[in-house]
Amino acid sequence: MRGRTARALLAAALLAALAPAAAPAETRRVEAVGAYGLRADHPPDKPPREAAIRQAIDEAVRRVGIELLPDWDPEEADDVLGRVLGNDPTVYAPRYRIVEDRGERAALFSRDPEAEREYVVLVEAQVDVDLVRQRLRSSGVAIPSGDRSKRVRIVIEQLADYPSYAALRRALEERVGVRAAVPVEMERGRAVLELDADRDARGLMEALSRLGDPELTVTPISVEGDTLVVRVSYEPAPPVSSGRRR
Repeated sequence: MRGRTARALLAAALLAALAPAAAPAETRRVEAVGAYGLRADHPPDKPPREAAIRQAIDEAVRRVGIELLPDWDPEEADDVLGRVLGNDPTVYAPRYRIVEDRGERAALFSRDPEAEREYVVLVEAQVDVDLVRQRLRSSGVAIPSGDRSKRVRIVIEQLADYPSYAALRRALEERVGVRAAVPVEMERGRAVLELDADRDARGLMEALSRLGDPELTVTPISVEGDTLVVRVSYEPAPPVSSGRRR
């Protein structure tokens, strides 16, 4: 009896050893900026630092979701992700760390147009790509097989003003076909955008050089790996006067 039990245990152990190991979950490390807007005449309804961290995690999760939907318009994809993924981004990114706590500063990233100041953090989140994909599919969202997206960084050096940064971002999203252009660094004279695109850094440089925009000048400085360094100048045309002469 003991012999049969021992043989059964040995067989079970051998089967367990020979069984294929479960594939590890696919995760992606994503850096994202979170900014919680502050109004002078309205006290915050939650701790600004915690709200900024949560927003950064939500941004990281949504960027992964948008990458899984490369054929979607980014705004439509963002709306779908907001409905499907729920209100707690830490479900998909339970592990994260604060890369930089920038504290309170003049409003720049905040989604609140009436915010005068904001609390800003830079967070590195470990996003569970498999869980995001599973949640989308279980909600009836078709996800194409394969990942055609490329993650590229554009570093803007000697940045003179915010309108130049905003004009480049608009051009990337509306005219070059980048699915998302997300700021991951912003300081005086320098900004870094992380892009979800179909082109690599050199392809993006060529596309920007063909814009032919008289108001926006993009000067490439260097291309190294997945990073493109540029300088940007934006000079909008003066408004056309509609007044009548007397």
